[in-house]
Amino acid sequence: MATKTRKIRRGNEKMTKTHVVSILSILVLIIALVGCSDDTTTQAQGNQGPTPPTRLTARFVTATQIRLDWTDNASGEDGFDIFEAIGIDSNYIKIATAPKNAEFIYLDGKSSTQKYYFKVRAYSGNGVSGFSQPFMLEGGSMLSKMDIEEGSIRCAVFSPDGSKIATGSGDFKVRLWDWATESVVRTFLYHERAVTYLSFSPGGSRLASSDGIQTVIWDINAGQYYNSFIGTRPKYSPDGRFLIVQIDTLVKLLDPVNFNALHVVERAGAEFCFSADGRWLVTGGDTLRKFDLNSTDDTIRATVREVHYRSLTNSLERISNDRVLAISPEADYLLLGAHYIRLSDFRETVRMQNFTGTCFAISDDGTKLASGTTDWKIIIWNVATGEQKRVLSGHEYSVYSVAWSPNNFFATSASGDGTARVWGPFE
Repeated sequence: MATKTRKIRRGNEKMTKTHVVSILSILVLIIALVGCSDDTTTQAQGNQGPTPPTRLTARFVTATQIRLDWTDNASGEDGFDIFEAIGIDSNYIKIATAPKNAEFIYLDGKSSTQKYYFKVRAYSGNGVSGFSQPFMLEGGSMLSKMDIEEGSIRCAVFSPDGSKIATGSGDFKVRLWDWATESVVRTFLYHERAVTYLSFSPGGSRLASSDGIQTVIWDINAGQYYNSFIGTRPKYSPDGRFLIVQIDTLVKLLDPVNFNALHVVERAGAEFCFSADGRWLVTGGDTLRKFDLNSTDDTIRATVREVHYRSLTNSLERISNDRVLAISPEADYLLLGAHYIRLSDFRETVRMQNFTGTCFAISDDGTKLASGTTDWKIIIWNVATGEQKRVLSGHEYSVYSVAWSPNNFFATSASGDGTARVWGPFE
């Protein structure tokens, strides 16, 4: 009996030693795996490396260039390693380094049609930090958000060089923003009503704003009031020869220096637009008119074409209220409801699919249409096919206006939620 007991004890001792070896092996493996993880946010090498960076963000600044920003929490680091992946399950690859104390870097050769995943870590002679939290970037994302304390932003436009955004708001103010930093550069106050329309002069030295009754001209360089007069919906011609305003039932083309009326035409509808070279003026409403501004006729009453929409083509059904929504910058196409019409022969070239929106803008290259909706979205359309390219969400109230940047890569929107936002890039 004693012999059997000793055998059982020896067997238990052998089993216990085996278990201990196995447990120790598992612990060593776990430690090794943790030490090799790329996603740890703790300091590497026994807390001897720098403190990890935080608040990593990324945005497109052009259609092919991305800017990464982060917060440097380290002291004594030698620099930063930039890692990139092109899919959520892809391996991160080191693509660049930044010097010590850096908190941003520009990355070239990117595509706005591609998704990117980034993370950053600091390094020094003592080792490397853990990684920042990853950041995913996709073209067509929101790039900037400009927020006022209270009230709504009713309109927003890009400056001619694309670096600034002008906004008009329900608090009667006109603001000029650096949209890359989301900061106010200047604030203008003269209006006594909500500012609903804005237009920069071609060189960007003047800004016209309207509150539905009067137009105010601002000197951007001096940062002050310049002039004002009765008139709404001001718009500078691309060549700088005219400033157009609407006064009751008339459309007046003013001298942009002394604001004297050079030409007066009957109001033909709610929409009017200059061609990109400044030669043509198109007005839309129950009757469509296209005026040659280079005509020797001082009254410019002679029209290139005048036609009622109901007789455009037999295949085009009548649109409620015959409303022109937008005119292309070359004044060769117009958007009539969901129908894109060529002005040379008044034929429909494409019909927008599942069309919706309350405010509209066609890009200067004529390839993209932006529409803002009452359900808080911005929709980007392909004009050639009539298809939706992107549906952008983020606003928390109706979108009041949309506009394109001069290079056609970015769009800005204004909303009743008190924000103006920049989106893109869009190819």
